[in-house]
Amino acid sequence: MREYGAALRQRTEAFYAGVDTDDSAAFPEHLHADAVFRFNSTVPVPGMREVQEAVDGWKANFAKVTHEITDLTIDQSLGQVGVELVVTYSGHDGGQTIVKGASFLTFQGDLIKDWRVYVDTSGLG
Repeated sequence: MREYGAALRQRTEAFYAGVDTDDSAAFPEHLHADAVFRFNSTVPVPGMREVQEAVDGWKANFAKVTHEITDLTIDQSLGQVGVELVVTYSGHDGGQTIVKGASFLTFQGDLIKDWRVYVDTSGLG
């Protein structure tokens, strides 16, 4: 791993590990209190607790949602990370849908201030 952006890489990986757990309180600890979440073209969701509720609501549609980070592009000077992802949606019926996507994180200090996700969900259903 290159030292350039190592801290942002580590924070990003820890954030997505938290998102992928079944413990909905695991990922908000990575969010700034005033974080804003944007998922595709939906209305932005402001506030750490509101983001948690939105993500929990989305994940409730599935038995499990997991993210595989395939690449990161880091701009350390701006505190920004571009994340290429493979997202696996496991249905309550046992089926799986796998899609590629991207997210963009903007950090303020150690915490995520802005989280944007773009994933093609048309195959979900």
